[in-house]
Amino acid sequence: MSALSVRLGGVCAVLGAVGYLAAGALHRDLPSGAENAVPHVAAHPEWHAIHLLAILAVALWPIASAGLTAVLTEGWSGWWASPTP
Repeated sequence: MSALSVRLGGVCAVLGAVGYLAAGALHRDLPSGAENAVPHVAAHPEWHAIHLLAILAVALWPIASAGLTAVLTEGWSGWWASPTP
């Protein structure tokens, strides 16, 4: 693996973690009951962006894992990154 893929994996890991934490911090609780929850979500259009942020952040984690497997070769990380069981 090249240094670029390792660096990209590290950046994706950090951005994914920070993005998911930000989405979790911005996400508010829903009121109980569907009759109260639907109007609440309809009145807060930022919920779409918060959920999109969470999805995109989680989508960065496989890229991070693929990029970092080249440097994780010792101990449990080596076992996890090895292609054979």
